[in-house]
Amino acid sequence: MTPEDLVARWNAGDLTLVVLAADEDAVLDLADAAAAGTGRTLRIWTATDPGPSNASDLDTLLVALDARPADEVWLVLDAARQPLSPGARRRLRDRIAAEAGPALVFVQDEPFELATIPDLPIEILPPPGREVLADEARALLDVDDAVATALAEAGLGLSRLRFRRLLARLARGSTAAPSALDRALLAAKGREVAAAGHLAFAEPVAVDLVGGARRVKAWLALRSRAFSPRAREAGIPWPKGLLLLGPPGCGKSLLAKASADALGLPLLRLDPGRLFAGTVGASEANLRATLATVERAAPCVVWIDEVEKGFAGSDAGRSDAGTAARVVGTFLTWLEERDRPVFVVATANRLAGLPPEFVRPGRFDGRFFVDLPDAEARREILDVHLRRRPARDLGRVPPLGDPIETFLALADGAEGCTGAELASAVGDARLVAFAEGRVPKAADLEAALARTVPAARLYAEEIADLRRFAQDRLTWA
Repeated sequence: MTPEDLVARWNAGDLTLVVLAADEDAVLDLADAAAAGTGRTLRIWTATDPGPSNASDLDTLLVALDARPADEVWLVLDAARQPLSPGARRRLRDRIAAEAGPALVFVQDEPFELATIPDLPIEILPPPGREVLADEARALLDVDDAVATALAEAGLGLSRLRFRRLLARLARGSTAAPSALDRALLAAKGREVAAAGHLAFAEPVAVDLVGGARRVKAWLALRSRAFSPRAREAGIPWPKGLLLLGPPGCGKSLLAKASADALGLPLLRLDPGRLFAGTVGASEANLRATLATVERAAPCVVWIDEVEKGFAGSDAGRSDAGTAARVVGTFLTWLEERDRPVFVVATANRLAGLPPEFVRPGRFDGRFFVDLPDAEARREILDVHLRRRPARDLGRVPPLGDPIETFLALADGAEGCTGAELASAVGDARLVAFAEGRVPKAADLEAALARTVPAARLYAEEIADLRRFAQDRLTWA
């Protein structure tokens, strides 16, 4: 939306409208330019500063506007967050129908009850673009165009105020050069945006801490190239995401976390259960607000764990007043039509409750079946928990009582175990040895594995069903 667009609205008779924007300063600049270009006087009303209207609330402001000059533009900031009185609704409808008098522009982050007023135009002002944020970066840090553009890319979705504040905080708290701040800015933006919605910021997991899943890791490595400006210039679309189906404990959640590391993006976790509310329409509103928040955080990875539980009951026969069906429908439409770089990773343990539309091509670029690990993957998983993860977490590898190959050879006899069960067995072996005041031996791990009842035995029927379903529909991870 430009000042010219706003003037065109007024000239067409739309003297009363709503502008949805998180960046109030951007709307002020827009209205100021439009008013100046048409010889109008800009007035601002807030609950703490009513300006020359002397109106303490929206009802009295609407009455006062009847006596104000027609060449004024009134910007009303956050006046309609509360329910509108019958008098205010009537006066608003009268003002919408009027073709003369002062212009009235409501500035809101959400429309609230204004969305229920018939014929009230609502415009959405997107967050500032790359050029605006790049100018802010240059003014704040005195960087060249390439660095300013990279920082602006990382800050897309933020208001100018939040971009300046986050960038200033990161620059002052880091010894890194400004050219290295873009990754830190992406992560800081993800944390801040997640705190404002039905989302949680999650820490990514390094790809080399994931055992097995060779095809998924290779798939992610290739897609990591698609988020660069050069890829966009080459006409390469942003990857949409991953659907991971498989038995519990096989590493789907770990892969979701590792996808953020592979793509170099912040990770946000969405719990669909938190979207549902008792008030009619509130669940749908929560989803719309959350998706808007996600797009502000872009580029990012959004992780939905056990999606079959979060969106359970979406068929019309089971859902309460169709709420679940509408929420799922809105989410699926967004999955297919979104135009921001949001990479969605959804995991599912079971077919029951999983909306079949999730598996349909077009919603996810990659659809993988994460089966029980084979012998090679089991060796890699044991190596992760015996050496790689301790080395990363502790800065060293705790001593072992036998050569590493002796431990890894036990993977051949652990058929049917999940990655989670192998990790638990390593932990048990270390604990037994620690309690006896010695370093763990391969015999300790062998004993721990012997005490483990593999998932393949516990969930044999469910795993067989999943494999049959995945046979011609999904790619093996």
